[in-house]
Amino acid sequence: MTAGQSTEAVPSRRRRGRPAGDTAERILEAAKEIIAQHGVDALRLAMIGGRLGISAPAIYAHFPGGRSELIDRVAREGVNGVMAFFPRSGGSDLDDLLSGISGLVRFFADNPAFLRIMLLDFSSPEGHPSVTQEIGRPGPFAEGAFGAMYGRLDGILQGLAAADQARPVPASVLLNVMLGATALNFIYPPTSPALAPGASVAEAVDAIVRDLVGRYLAISPEPLAR
Repeated sequence: MTAGQSTEAVPSRRRRGRPAGDTAERILEAAKEIIAQHGVDALRLAMIGGRLGISAPAIYAHFPGGRSELIDRVAREGVNGVMAFFPRSGGSDLDDLLSGISGLVRFFADNPAFLRIMLLDFSSPEGHPSVTQEIGRPGPFAEGAFGAMYGRLDGILQGLAAADQARPVPASVLLNVMLGATALNFIYPPTSPALAPGASVAEAVDAIVRDLVGRYLAISPEPLAR
């Protein structure tokens, strides 16, 4: 490689002959990177093509719906991830709550593109089409795709309340609190003293959301710190 030569050019030539499915995955990953770095509105097929060294017709060959289909795919993957939140382990309700919070934070740390699409969904009374086509219009999520997840979280909260470990709070209310705190802290990352030396942003957000949930549910702070 000569001085000043693009680092994107060589990988694009080496990728010739790869399976079609691999190309589609690279296109989708490039779309996620652009959305995460620049926002949903900045996504253009020309940007994807420039990163991968392929043409717009080649992108359409894998995603006939173009830009909108790519956004829909990112949204669909994100919705599927959210639906898995708060799995029950068979252990204590508090442990399930804490592991669920950590899982939620890790998910959004690993999926910043979906986070940006979800924020667009929050900004519209009717929701963003790429999200609402998967879960339905904003409303009682327990009736839609998130029903099973809400049921698991509600079981956790009911168990904590029955054991006098937390005040009773509906799952839909608490999830909104957690989603809002998680999203805002990733969009505007915490700084010292919230971010301890050597800690990642995800670890700081996890601690912040745990503290907020503990205060909201009136849970003693000691178990939330473990």
